[in-house]
Amino acid sequence: MEIRQIKCPWCSAVLSIKYQAGVEHKSLTCPVCKRSSALAEYKPYIAPQEEHTCYPSISNPESSSVDNSLVGHLFVPSSGKSYKLNIGENIIGRNAAVTKATVKIETPANKRISREHLIISVSLIKGRGLIHALSLYKERLNPTSVNGVPLSFGDQVILKHGDIINLPDLDLVFQIPDPDLTEI
Repeated sequence: MEIRQIKCPWCSAVLSIKYQAGVEHKSLTCPVCKRSSALAEYKPYIAPQEEHTCYPSISNPESSSVDNSLVGHLFVPSSGKSYKLNIGENIIGRNAAVTKATVKIETPANKRISREHLIISVSLIKGRGLIHALSLYKERLNPTSVNGVPLSFGDQVILKHGDIINLPDLDLVFQIPDPDLTEI
């Protein structure tokens, strides 16, 4: 059995599937946008070659240091505040006295945003550069979505510049200094 990568026809998420004879006649539900389509509608995904990619070229991610100003930030349009992200795991939650959040968001007084609500993992991938993967921190949370598409526990969304993270009572805009760094 071989593993193939395909792109969702609805949200362009890249998925890995186990390819076997007859699978092309089945339907598949995208774990990101939750829409179901015949597998034939999914397009094969071909990873960009390193020399043609729009990501910064990184020869050895383990030894490379990254200018933290290039990692990106979360912007709150309603307040004008901005919160920096770092390489590694960023736990996003409301500012509280007791929290594991590394990015503490000032929120309205109603506390519908959890103390630990989201995780944004920022990884340095050889040949691709910085990848920002968002997921829910825990299973039971108030409704949360990305660009209006609801998230479920276990979903992982690769963020790109301008994506809007819809939290209860608050929207965050994911931004990086160079929007081309998140093209897929």
